[in-house]
This record gives sequence, C-alpha cells and structure tokens, in this order.
Amino acid sequence: MKLDVKNIRLAEAQLPLLLIGLTEEAMEKGANLKLTGAMKKMAQGVIELGDFKATRGEHSLLYSIGKIKSERIMLLGLGKRAEITSDQLRATLGGASRVIRDLGVEKLGVSLHTLTQGELSEESAAEIVAEAFIMGSFSDPFHKTKDLDKFKAIKELREYRPRLMNYYGERLGTGAKPYKGPRAANINPLSSMAASFMIGLTQNPYTPA
Repeated sequence: MKLDVKNIRLAEAQLPLLLIGLTEEAMEKGANLKLTGAMKKMAQGVIELGDFKATRGEHSLLYSIGKIKSERIMLLGLGKRAEITSDQLRATLGGASRVIRDLGVEKLGVSLHTLTQGELSEESAAEIVAEAFIMGSFSDPFHKTKDLDKFKAIKELREYRPRLMNYYGERLGTGAKPYKGPRAANINPLSSMAASFMIGLTQNPYTPA
C-alpha cells in the first residue's frame, strides 16, 4: 500500500472516496463539522434526515454527483468525543478499511483534521490511520489459485491535513513525497513491527517473497 501526505483542501482532492470522521457532538444543530462548501451541505443533509447518528463505527456513503471532485464521501461515526481513545479510533478505522476494501475502492483520502478529536494530535491520528488501514484491510491471497482477478485491496492511501510537519521536522507542502520518516515514540512497538511486516507483504500481493 502506498502512503503519502497531501497539503490541499479536501474539496480539491480527486479520488474515488474521501473518508471523514464525525463525532456524536457534531450531530447537534449548529455544531462545527470541520467541513466547508459542498461537503458541508452534503453531510448536513444526511444528518438532518436522521440517517446518520455518528455512533462509533457507523458509516454513511454519499455520492457527490459532481458537487466535488471526488466521487464519494464516507462519513464515519467516531462516537462521543470524550470517549475517543487511540485504540478505539484504530479499531473504528480498521472496520471502515474493510468496508472500503470490499467496495473495490483502491485509492482513497482520509481527512486527518476531522479525526483529531479529544486529546489526539494530528500526528497521532496520522499514525493511527496508517496502521489501521495497513493491518485492517489486509487480505492474504498467497495460497489462492482461483479467482485472483476478484481479489480486492486498497493500493493507495492519502492523508490530508493543512501544513503537516513530518517527523523529521520538515514541512510537507503541495505534492508532498510519501512519508518515510520514523514513527512517533508513543506507538506500540509490537503494532509497529506488525505494520512493517504487512507493508512488506502488500508490496506484491499475488506472489509470496
């Protein structure tokens, strides 16, 4: 899976799918959705209809129909803001990654700004997103000999936030290079090892090393 960071407005992203996280508090009238323009109107429409409550793990798929450059938006419920933890967010995103993979989406963008809730920093959210999608969406086709053409995998993940600083302290701007820096110190080392292992496996998903 290719991972990179982009410093552009969400509305400018042109992808099959954009993932946006919302808390239950964002469902209140007049709440800040951390969205603007057509995206905000699309999200508000679903919320006002009562079709999306933002409970943890709930998702709603919206088709843009040309209102924005990306084809679809997936609203992902994060639950109550005060109850969000790193582990809970990782599990919630892992579940979403499998739904997105099974839709056949190979490339998507994730809004880090909307995932930064409670005590989570955007840097922590960036790590959690990478881990959750690498490990959560992993599927092992190595021992299959049939229907390989039906194998689904997420091949590219873009993380969006304004003025992101990478872990070397260098500023990443428009057209940023894929993130290759070290992970933050508070990451679970076993999880980091597992993620690194999965990255190696997913470089060539059809042929074992």
